[in-house]
Amino acid sequence: MSPADHAFQQLAHIFSTRANRVLEIEILPPTLGGPLLQDGCSIGITKKFLAQAFVTARQVFFEGSKDLEKSEASLTNSSSEDGNTCRLKSVEDISVASEIILLFDCEHLTACNWRKRSLMVLTQNHSPKTPIDHETLIHALSSEVTLMSTFMCSPLRRHTKSPTLWEHRLWVLKHLLRAQASTLAQPQTEPQSSAMENMLELWKEEVSVVFRAGELHPRNYYAFSYLRELHHVLSSGMEDSVGCATVLAQSANGSTLEWCLAHTTDISGWMFLLYLLHAIPNVAIRTNTITKAVCFARDIGWEGESLWTFVDLAASAFLLDGPVTDTLSIAHNPVAEARARPNDKTRKDGARWEPRWKGWMAMARAYRANSQ
Repeated sequence: MSPADHAFQQLAHIFSTRANRVLEIEILPPTLGGPLLQDGCSIGITKKFLAQAFVTARQVFFEGSKDLEKSEASLTNSSSEDGNTCRLKSVEDISVASEIILLFDCEHLTACNWRKRSLMVLTQNHSPKTPIDHETLIHALSSEVTLMSTFMCSPLRRHTKSPTLWEHRLWVLKHLLRAQASTLAQPQTEPQSSAMENMLELWKEEVSVVFRAGELHPRNYYAFSYLRELHHVLSSGMEDSVGCATVLAQSANGSTLEWCLAHTTDISGWMFLLYLLHAIPNVAIRTNTITKAVCFARDIGWEGESLWTFVDLAASAFLLDGPVTDTLSIAHNPVAEARARPNDKTRKDGARWEPRWKGWMAMARAYRANSQ
């Protein structure tokens, strides 16, 4: 067996026995040995070993796709049980090969689209009245979600910020929600509260996946854009879409603020938090969120642009300049406070004023200086 075939067989065994688990895959430097290390769900692989596996996986994928087309054509007028068994085996081989291809190249559209087509076949052929077929569909879609989690939550260089993978994940979740909704449409329909609980659980899981991807790849705007789209998809599927959007946003508001304060320079996280506040009409929650961000920056002397830009945009959008000013007010020193306060007016000499967020930051700086 050639080194490429051996590498393929090793990785194929790992993916075929994944059993819907989320793996953590990391590229090992050549000095750590290997070339393949496994400890439970943790996988370490050298770049050379992965490249060797990719060579064989690509060959298996394209040759298998051609053979599959021929076998489907021959089975059009035949219902041979042996032929169907061979077809299923071929589909499994191509599926595993496509997973290895995506591990090597997350932007491989051909492999990703093949996985979409294979899931579409199940989606079109299933029937909620046939429990076995419907269960197979939901299991396949759930397994695809965990595969995407494997790629997006692993310390891989490109996967956590891959537009192809995030789009594919959203596509899979849409079909999974439809399949689950068709199940709930049966006579044993669950109460609305139960459906909302399931949706909240799914939403929180997706938020945690995005947070992990954001930690692995800072300023991960693809990940947070995915959350915005998912928020719209989940809320629009409910009777009270506005109320559902508010509930989902409120459930993620606190954890998002904590994540942003732990990753203060990440503007993508702050802008997602601003998006959530737009979906929350509660003035108290908006005020409390902005105030916590201001107090954090004021107390530690943070002068990064991302946080103060969020404060300025949020204060302007929700007319909350007052609470921000009160938080940064300089006791017993109104002159220093007036000098530091942001000013939107145009100077008479025509010179440009600095951005408003720099004014808020100056007020925080003056507050600290006056407190010392």
